[in-house]
Amino acid sequence: MNKRQRTVLWLVIGAGLIALFYAFGPALAPFYFSLALAFVLVPLCDRLEGWHLPRTLAVLVVMVVFALALLAAVLILVPILVQQAAELVSQVPDIAQKLMGYLKELSALVEHRFGVNIASRIEGAVGGNERMIGWFTGMVGGLLTSGMTIADAVLQASIVVVVVFFLLRDFPRIVERVNKWLPADYAPTLRAMADQAYDTLAGFIRGQSLVCLILGTFYAIALTAIGLNVGLLVGFCIGLISFIPYAGATLGLITAMGLALMQFDSWLMIGGVAAIFFVGQAVEGNFLVPVLVGDRVRLHPVWVILGLYLGGALFGFFGVLLAVPITALVGVAARFALRAYLDSDLRRGQGVGGARDPAKSSTGDGAPAAGGDEPAAVAPPGQARA
Repeated sequence: MNKRQRTVLWLVIGAGLIALFYAFGPALAPFYFSLALAFVLVPLCDRLEGWHLPRTLAVLVVMVVFALALLAAVLILVPILVQQAAELVSQVPDIAQKLMGYLKELSALVEHRFGVNIASRIEGAVGGNERMIGWFTGMVGGLLTSGMTIADAVLQASIVVVVVFFLLRDFPRIVERVNKWLPADYAPTLRAMADQAYDTLAGFIRGQSLVCLILGTFYAIALTAIGLNVGLLVGFCIGLISFIPYAGATLGLITAMGLALMQFDSWLMIGGVAAIFFVGQAVEGNFLVPVLVGDRVRLHPVWVILGLYLGGALFGFFGVLLAVPITALVGVAARFALRAYLDSDLRRGQGVGGARDPAKSSTGDGAPAAGGDEPAAVAPPGQARA
């Protein structure tokens, strides 16, 4: 098999994997979550194994401790979150009525200045407060009835537990087995790419998980302390969606400011809610992300936004959730391809009109420093990862 045929084969394999993920994306959600959880827990299992604990026992200890911590958090937080969610739903009529009052005041100003009655047009579009409230409650009811049943939730949770256990237990063997399957000609490059991809993906997932936990805790405590009625619920939700860059802060600020406008009459309290988000964003951007995530992703914000847009357009919610990790992996491959191009004769111009690049290494015959098809700058890592 020549070089062109091998290139076509790898392109076909890549296209097939993309098509597979596109076709079964939502159905693979438990496996996505299992993989992310395994990335978080692998270092703990490796640490216990380093203390001469058998791998299976180390995995069981880590999973039991994690499950107990998660159960304690659920038992403490879920009743409060459910209570605040019910309180928020019960406030929907009052919020809608107050919102329409703000719109009417704004409409009066616009009508006085431009002669256009905004309030009447909005009421005509939504049919008044009653239709708007009915539409909202119907939407919430539809979301609840179309969601997972208890049996589905238990089944998917069981799948996650089983998959995480086997991933944690067999991770070293999986790495060793995949390492033996690599084609000999490309093994050094593939090992280097896998090593960098693992560091990028694992570092991002672990670091961003800690960022989400810290931000969710901060927003929940701060919003509750300032007196926002559903501050714990809003802060918890912000922590969950902070895994998606820019989404957590934006949606959280809009939601919290809207609720503050409905609840508080003092602009000082409303400004306090806004100040909480400005402080949270300052801490996240200047301390949490640089320390916990660092430059592992190595993506410009424009590429992150593009990845989020394409992920949402192609795969929906799970595409948005996985956009940054997948874009980071694409960035790893792109950097390797760029490095190979910069080290190749295509850039240096060897063989074009018999010209010879003086910048080449002086081997006597003008041959590149690295032989074969491998880039010269790529060296195999000390330990392969998959």
